[in-house]
Amino acid sequence: MFEIIGIELSTGRAGAVVQAVITEKNLLGATEVQFSGVGVSAEISSGGTDEELPVRIQIDPKAKADGRYFDVITPGGKTNSGKVTFHVD
Repeated sequence: MFEIIGIELSTGRAGAVVQAVITEKNLLGATEVQFSGVGVSAEISSGGTDEELPVRIQIDPKAKADGRYFDVITPGGKTNSGKVTFHVD
């Protein structure tokens, strides 16, 4: 697998819902996005491509402010965000 190239929007406030796009290669068919820590979850939105995965990120009001690494689960395996993080403000 490849490392995640980026995520736009890359920040969100506790209690917010953020629409973001994860970029990488081989994202087609992704089934899940998992964030490190607690209080941040994502649902995959429709309209993705092999290189762009739209997601709806929900941030718990009590989520700790810090950077979160994430994994994208695809039919080809798990891809880690590496140096790319999503930051809770």
